[in-house]
Amino acid sequence: VASPSDTSDERRQVELAIEQVNTQIANRDSIQFEYIGWDKTVVPEIGMTPQSVIDEQVSGHDIFIGILRTRFGVPTDGFGSGTEKEFDNAIAQSKSTSNFYKLHAYFYNGSINLSEVDVGQFAKVKTFKESMNDRGVLYKNYVDMESLRQFLVLNLTKDATDYLSSSAVSSKADGFAEVKKTNPDVDQASCADEEVELGWLD
Repeated sequence: VASPSDTSDERRQVELAIEQVNTQIANRDSIQFEYIGWDKTVVPEIGMTPQSVIDEQVSGHDIFIGILRTRFGVPTDGFGSGTEKEFDNAIAQSKSTSNFYKLHAYFYNGSINLSEVDVGQFAKVKTFKESMNDRGVLYKNYVDMESLRQFLVLNLTKDATDYLSSSAVSSKADGFAEVKKTNPDVDQASCADEEVELGWLD
């Protein structure tokens, strides 16, 4: 998940949604989502740019969640912000890979006191949001933290179902499936479930 610095509450909703979905599906499907984000999982290191350090450490995800509120971020690596770069990478990956990959974008559409926000930053968010249609990205608008969490729970639950379906199709085509269990007591031969990792948070 990519999100600027003004979305700490939103990132917390991602964590809560993951906890809820994991509780609902873990015993049934032996799938676990994992929160990966610059705010909690990225280790300070040196690279060509700070953003390159983040990019390297959060690669390999299966699901990308992008959230924007009123801030767009600061320019980095030739992009308007690190969030924009991560969106760009995710869109390119979703269109180029044949493997399981999901992209979810959420934009805040609730009440805003313009006297308390950076108008220039907010204008960049609006322009970026408008560009989503041209890039084939269907997004959701959320008005508060509760509506965002509800979207996240619904979407992640569907992702788990889609992942299991894609794994079943793949296993039938290949004659086998790699099975990663979160519960060692589950009979490995009884299902073809794999572990799903959540994307990153910027």
